[in-house]
Amino acid sequence: KGKTNYPDVCCEGLKGVNAYKVNENDECEIMTGTPYLTCVPCGNGICDEIDLWFENKCNCPEDCKEETDTSDWQTYRNEEFGFEVKYPEDWEFEANLSKNKFSTKSREEITPILDIYFKDEEYSEVLAKEQKSFNEWQEKSIEKLSGEINDIVFAGSFAKEFLQYSPIGFIQQRIILSKNDKTIVIDSYKGSVLDSVLSTFKFIEAVDPTADWQTYRNEEFGFEFEYPGYFGASEKNNTVSLINYYDSSQKIEILKHSGPSPETMDMESVGTHKVLVDEYVSNIELFQGRFDNNKDKYYLRVFIFEKDIYYHAETDKDKIEELSSIFNQILSTFKFIEN
Repeated sequence: KGKTNYPDVCCEGLKGVNAYKVNENDECEIMTGTPYLTCVPCGNGICDEIDLWFENKCNCPEDCKEETDTSDWQTYRNEEFGFEVKYPEDWEFEANLSKNKFSTKSREEITPILDIYFKDEEYSEVLAKEQKSFNEWQEKSIEKLSGEINDIVFAGSFAKEFLQYSPIGFIQQRIILSKNDKTIVIDSYKGSVLDSVLSTFKFIEAVDPTADWQTYRNEEFGFEFEYPGYFGASEKNNTVSLINYYDSSQKIEILKHSGPSPETMDMESVGTHKVLVDEYVSNIELFQGRFDNNKDKYYLRVFIFEKDIYYHAETDKDKIEELSSIFNQILSTFKFIEN
């Protein structure tokens, strides 16, 4: 039977679920005047009614899933990152390749967002940070048992699921897993329409976009990397330049540079994220021009202090996504050699 009064531990075969109902708009809504958490046999494959307690798609989606027709949905497929996901035809999808982030949401003004991140950080490192953050959040939470951590299988892979319950009816969900040498972090809202979107996520065989690239090697500078054939490579002083044959506005440079990183007085920061270059941890920084003469320019930079290497690129505002992808791919092939 259902067990009330904020149970700390559920009996064997029972699972703690929160007091959510499906309202007239088919949305999840917290029930008032009920215990915050109740123990029920959620997970037995039956969408149960126990006394006056109902399992539903909001509090027990594993037993009460509703089949969603996805036949007319759009599909986003990315062979480089090795995944695909479907989303409703009238939704929007954004691929932010400069941050390795993919997002989809309804076009309505207020709507939950599904974010998918591919990180270069080690899985154990990302997991430890999330565990610490989750524990700190739970200690500050007013409500008892306001979150939980679960071992789940997502898209055929083992993953950690972090759930945070909101008193107003939201269940924030974060899924963390490792696949294809990447740590994947997925932010969603459990019990929402995003469940149907997440159910379509699947891994595909990743295609190496650098398979037919050329190799540049410089023993004096102590590194080598691969680059696409439509870029030309040249050397001058302490700089290796890569320029797109078909679009000279796409330019990447690698400098042998000691001392502090070059000044950025004419730029303003747009964002940054960690990256692993060979065995060295650094940051990819994205800047936008600050003044009238460069406000339509974007700049990418990575400084590898241990090797005195400054890797940067610049292009026009409307071409930054394309160049970011190439910039990241070239960076992923970097290897440092004995000089």
